Amino acid sequence: MLRKLERIVVPTQTGLCIIRAQDILYCKGDGNYTEFHLANGAKLLCSISLCEFEKGISEADTIFFRIHKSYVINMDHVTEYRNHRERCVLLTGDISIPVAHRKVMAFKQLLGHCYGSLLQVDTPCRCRNKPHCVHP
Repeated sequence: MLRKLERIVVPTQTGLCIIRAQDILYCKGDGNYTEFHLANGAKLLCSISLCEFEKGISEADTIFFRIHKSYVINMDHVTEYRNHRERCVLLTGDISIPVAHRKVMAFKQLLGHCYGSLLQVDTPCRCRNKPHCVHP
């Protein structure tokens, strides 16, 4: 059984910071660094790449989704998906994050299966039966 990720240890310039997974809105990658954007408005710069962060959470049952080459979002903070002009998701606080074209189907699938959406998407589920997933 997969474990639910509750806290993340983030290496910073001054040491280690332990943050609750639910407090992370999104992570933005920039080369070998990742900037964590938190619900309280704080930002943490971490000396690991976004790819390394994604690998570290991939084995856990998490609420994070790689929506773009530079962004991992917390699905619990998604408030809207916009598919006009530029595809983007809105997070808590009206923060706009771009959605990569190749991630649209997987994102819609995750929304549909995990949050009981009326979306009909023909790709297989990638949610790994998260506790909040409504599909069998």
